[in-house]
Formats: sequence, C-alpha cells, structure tokens
Amino acid sequence: MGRGPLTSDVELRRWSEGSWSPVTDQVASESPLKIVMCLSSEDVERALFTMRTPGSDGDLAVGLCVTEGIVRKPSDLVGVESETIQDPGSGEPLDAVILNLDVPEPRLDRVRHEGLVTSACGLCGRADAQVLFPPISGQPSLDGPSVNPEMLAELPGRMRKEQEAFTLSGGLHATAVFDFEGGLRYLAEDVGRHNAMDKVVGRWFHSLASEPASNLIWVWSGRASFELVMKAVAIGAAVVASVGAPSSAAVECADAHAITLVGFLSSGRMNVYSHPSRLCPPKT
Repeated sequence: MGRGPLTSDVELRRWSEGSWSPVTDQVASESPLKIVMCLSSEDVERALFTMRTPGSDGDLAVGLCVTEGIVRKPSDLVGVESETIQDPGSGEPLDAVILNLDVPEPRLDRVRHEGLVTSACGLCGRADAQVLFPPISGQPSLDGPSVNPEMLAELPGRMRKEQEAFTLSGGLHATAVFDFEGGLRYLAEDVGRHNAMDKVVGRWFHSLASEPASNLIWVWSGRASFELVMKAVAIGAAVVASVGAPSSAAVECADAHAITLVGFLSSGRMNVYSHPSRLCPPKT
C-alpha cells in the first residue's frame, strides 16, 4: 500500500516575545477514506467513511474489520485493493479501500456507523450497544511469558524516537507493538488513536500465525480508553500500556479479560491497573 503525506504545510502567523512573524509550519494530515466491504460469494456490500491520516490505508481497513469482529481468521479476507475514486458529491478524488470478504452476511451489520466516522471517536454513531463488544479471540493465559518492568519503562522513549510525523507536527497519536524483549515490530501514527491501533492490527494480522497478540506488548501514546482496550480484547492481547491515564471502563474491561493494563508509563514510573503478575517480578 502506498503511503500518503502524514503532515501538511500551513502558513500561519506566530506571536513570540512580543511580536508577530509569518511562519510555515506542519500539521497532521487528515482526510476522508472510503472503506467498502464486499462479500465475494454474494452481491452484498457495506461502505463507511472515516477520517484518518493518509498512509497504511489497507492496514487500517483490515485492522478495523479485525477489531470489529468481522474478520476473524485469515481465510475471511479474500483480497484488499486500494484505489482513487471520484467523490459523487464534490467530484474530487477520494481514497478508497475495497475489501473482498468471505464471511456470513450478518457480520457486516457489526459496523453500524451512521455516515462519517470522525478520527476522534471510534465508537460514535453506533446504532446499538451490542456492537461495542466485538467477539473475543480468546482470553490470554496468565501463565505465559513475563515482562521485565525495566524494559517496559523504556518503550515510550523508543516509540517517541520513531514518531517521525509527530516530531514534525505534534499532532498525531501512535500505537507501537514490541515483543517481550523490547524489539519494535510495528508502529503507526494517525490523528485518531483508534486508527493508529487498527493500522498496526492490520499489519500484525498478516503474520497472525507466527506472532500471537498475547506475545506482544501494545503501547499507546495517549490515554487508555475503553475502545482501545476492547480492540485489544478482540485480538487476544495480554499486555497493553499507555503513556497517559486509563478510564474506569478501560480498567474494568482489562481486568475482566485477563489483560495487564499499564498506565502513566514513563522512564521513571508506571501504574499497573490489572493483572500485575505478568511483570517480573511484580513488586508491591
């Protein structure tokens, strides 16, 4: 998939030390993407628009379908195509991703966004509460590999060094995925925190057989929201960590699904809100 510009130049006027000056700066790019889900065996399709930062659009579309519970195994995904279409309203070029799926038609009803999905909210516009809870991939074992807390504390700094677009604009979220030794596997940036998560899920999905989500550490650059933890539940993740604070619903969700949730992660501290036994040794 081709990468689009993560940042855009803007002309502005800056007030500094008592005077104005013209400045060229960079802001995070944001534009619409059309995602079309087609059933290969039937003449059925669903479409939605989402606002996102261009780049990794195919990964974003696949990751969205995985975390929504539409795509549950590799054979569900027949093909992915990216193309530029004409917006019927404005006549302007519009990026689109077409997913050819081999899934039961009722699964498509899990995506019930009404019209446009904003980059700020992955749950807005839902028709009912049931689709907030995607199918669970399987509760991760509490007897699996342990994570060294000293290594874990270093991950935000490693992630920050790889956030090229954030360095330029200061306006993008990131999700980074590390192995239990601290090796970076995937990273994605987007104006939407849930989009960044879906992009790395889409990349991870292609290596599903060799890298179980429970053997990876999923790190978020902002706060830990309910929607992000639910995406972790959907793929069977065991350890998630955020630079910011979790919400009460995120903590409850992580605890109920055997996920170790870490918040306020930095080089000097962290809070472990659920299942601390995965950190070795768990210190009180």
